[in-house]
Amino acid sequence: MVGKKTCFRAYLKKLAEVIQAGDAREESFYGALADLIQEVAQATGRPEMQVTVLPRPTEAGNPDFRVWDGRSRIVGYLEAKPPDQLLDRLEESEQLQRYRETFPNLILTNFLEFRLYRQGQRVAVAQLGRPFVLTELRQAPPVENVDAVWELLDQFLGFSLPKPLSAENLAVELAKRTRFLREIVQQQLVEEAAANRLAEPSASGHASLLGFYEAFQKYLIGALSREEFADLYAQTVTYGLFAAMAELGRRLVDLHLLHSAELDPPAARFEGGGNNRVEKGKHGLRYDAQTQQVWINQTQYFAPIPIEVWEYPIGGYQVAAKWLKDRQDRPLSLDEIRTYCRIVTALGRTIAIQQELDALYTRVEEAVLPLEMHASP
Repeated sequence: MVGKKTCFRAYLKKLAEVIQAGDAREESFYGALADLIQEVAQATGRPEMQVTVLPRPTEAGNPDFRVWDGRSRIVGYLEAKPPDQLLDRLEESEQLQRYRETFPNLILTNFLEFRLYRQGQRVAVAQLGRPFVLTELRQAPPVENVDAVWELLDQFLGFSLPKPLSAENLAVELAKRTRFLREIVQQQLVEEAAANRLAEPSASGHASLLGFYEAFQKYLIGALSREEFADLYAQTVTYGLFAAMAELGRRLVDLHLLHSAELDPPAARFEGGGNNRVEKGKHGLRYDAQTQQVWINQTQYFAPIPIEVWEYPIGGYQVAAKWLKDRQDRPLSLDEIRTYCRIVTALGRTIAIQQELDALYTRVEEAVLPLEMHASP
């Protein structure tokens, strides 16, 4: 394993090479930082971790890096500033306040100093090298505070998701997002009104929000101010998203408990004559992707079972395969046959609901993110 100091020296050398090449922008340093995070993750026993540079926008803006576990869980975000920027001033900016309120695990860095925030509170600070040496002398700074920087990055990478929110905490989190969206809507209304006064298209290309406000004011509430409309709009979007997700979540629970009406009739059937025994070996339990059939012996099978259902994992196991493997070398009862048909149906419906959730997020992003872009420095 590469030593800590060697790792940091290589990183600082990469930063110096960027400076020496001339005409460096903030983004010019991104590759070096992404490599460093990946190397620290590898060295600390987290080889599955992945770093995304300039990930898609989030509900709070556009942080520069996202670190995730390689499957589905986001570990944290990093916001980077040029090496000559002082973090004391940046820490109090509106952008960082918004990030700190939204992201439970966040690093602010100028590529040499690192500040770690948990639940909005700064919990660690460490500086790897002197900015003057890098930006003015154009050399790789001597490595400093090796253990402190390493420990801070290790702490960042070791973050685990908090326990499920209580009703009170959920209300607080929804309020944060509503407040942020309200500010975006207010700013967009001002921009669209200014563009209309100049008889030009809105700077954002989305004049519909102002038109929506004016129609709302004309036909529903004549005395509604822009601030009141922004608050109403933000609350409606936030609650609508929450309600839609809550309904999808309820459906998922019912499916996984096999209580859902969506399981009747089942999507899969049990076909063929025989003794219902789940066999091992060449003619035993096997899956045919072309015919979407799960054979349990030479003559009997379940179908249709799409490959995404057959391979769907929960807790690291392929559910559809493991359920049958646990019953090998014995016949299935009629109740077990009915249960398996319902299980694979539930898995298929689960995949569909996950796609609905993805589509829901996409629709909200399409509606909100064009506005959000204007609020993000």
